[in-house]
Amino acid sequence: MRPLALLAAMLVLCGCESPRAASSHSPVTVASPSCATPGTCPPDRVGGAYGFDQERQALVVFGGVARPPSVVNGKLVTLNDTWEWSAERRWTNRTSQTSPSPRDLAAMAYDPAMHAVLLYGGRRVAGGTVRCDDFGEIFCSTDTWAWNGTTWTELHPKAAPDLGPSTMAFDYAAGQMVLYGFNFGTYGTSIWDGTGWSSASGESGSPQPGRSGPRMSFDPSTRRVVMYGGFNAGGGDLSRMWSWNGGSWSPLQATAPGSEATTTDSQIHGLLAYLGPRYHGTATNYIKDAGSETWRWDGSRWVQLSPAHDPDVFATAMFDDPKAHRALLIGVRRDGDLQIWTWAGSDWNRLG
Repeated sequence: MRPLALLAAMLVLCGCESPRAASSHSPVTVASPSCATPGTCPPDRVGGAYGFDQERQALVVFGGVARPPSVVNGKLVTLNDTWEWSAERRWTNRTSQTSPSPRDLAAMAYDPAMHAVLLYGGRRVAGGTVRCDDFGEIFCSTDTWAWNGTTWTELHPKAAPDLGPSTMAFDYAAGQMVLYGFNFGTYGTSIWDGTGWSSASGESGSPQPGRSGPRMSFDPSTRRVVMYGGFNAGGGDLSRMWSWNGGSWSPLQATAPGSEATTTDSQIHGLLAYLGPRYHGTATNYIKDAGSETWRWDGSRWVQLSPAHDPDVFATAMFDDPKAHRALLIGVRRDGDLQIWTWAGSDWNRLG
């Protein structure tokens, strides 16, 4: 994949754009200090990894490329800081004696069988072994790490997927983590069973066309991991939904709406998808074309919802929080403020 194409995919994956504008809707009561206060929230970044520990109800953010970017010897400087957010403690910068090396575009998801957030690979990693650009200047790693809320622990499976930037989702029906990614133009799927990785399908058994940064979540209505969206330099039907049966992907007779983030929604036994507002113009002279969109998937069709409040953020990630009976949306406004919103079935509410 061309460098510019991969950059575009990264922006789609992370929901990171230029600064955003304020919403035209009435504000929702804010329950915590604004992230505009320096040091109270993770620094602005592109390509960070996001996961949600359902047991501890903690949102985890790791790495990425700081924005504005820093360049040393012609290369972008990546981060390896770890931040956590919880409703009680808000944002906390966490430290660990060991941690993954600096990187961006790592795959991260919660593994309930391990009681930990699992991290795989990443881009711009010193010592990386997978070539991630056309010129052999950017490399991806294939290492695997687990975060238990206190310590990062590197895992050492006998074999590791030979994949570049990837996406992960936990298959609750099979009790395994599903990893989908590409290696310089070829795509594949691997599964993690708690102790090691195994290749599950080659490109012939992967969604067509192959893509980077797809939306991938476990759908409780069908008991399958589903995938859609993402980016492919050659185009193709990326809105077609695909279903994972534990061994291969198969197309569904459904297309998904455009979205920046999707998550399992255990309350509706389906999926929840979110698309941020649309603007045009320059950074100082812009016009808002449309507000955000919220969609629900029930296993057979997508339905657009009509919440009373508009988060007016560009989504970075979205997660199911079954203990609190809600979904969490983390996003950035046009003014750069990092915010967290909750969805409890009928409306969005500002939480952090």
